[in-house]
Amino acid sequence: MGAIHRTLSGLPEDFDLPGALGAWFDVVRAGAADERTLGALADARSLALVTGGQAYLLLPHEDFQARPGNDLDANLVASVLEQLPPHDVVHRHTVGEAMEALATGAGQAAFLLRPVTVAQIAEWAEARRRMPPKTTYFSPKPRTGMVFRSLDLP
Repeated sequence: MGAIHRTLSGLPEDFDLPGALGAWFDVVRAGAADERTLGALADARSLALVTGGQAYLLLPHEDFQARPGNDLDANLVASVLEQLPPHDVVHRHTVGEAMEALATGAGQAAFLLRPVTVAQIAEWAEARRRMPPKTTYFSPKPRTGMVFRSLDLP
């Protein structure tokens, strides 16, 4: 199970995204957005931002984290994106895809989300709550025929 990351484009050129995120997160500069730094953030299971060649650890403020649904990174990021200047968001299935978008100019910034845990899925299911779209990514995908067709012989 993996996370689905978000890349942003179309933000104003002079917009200070790390500074703006300070309203919701403690934004901690982690270093250059290189393989080593991104690997360390992934190993630490951190919510992160990559922009301008730099990686940032995003630690949600306690009151923001406590809001209903904000136990999921997808909700945290969606709440923040609603407050930013007009922009475009593209969902990326891997960190590599997100970094490629930044390298080619297809994105200005990338939010690297943590995968949803089995415990979170169970908690949301038991509460009969729907997770936001693009919260989870399962691989390998079950074959469609096995899911939609009976395996019993007539």
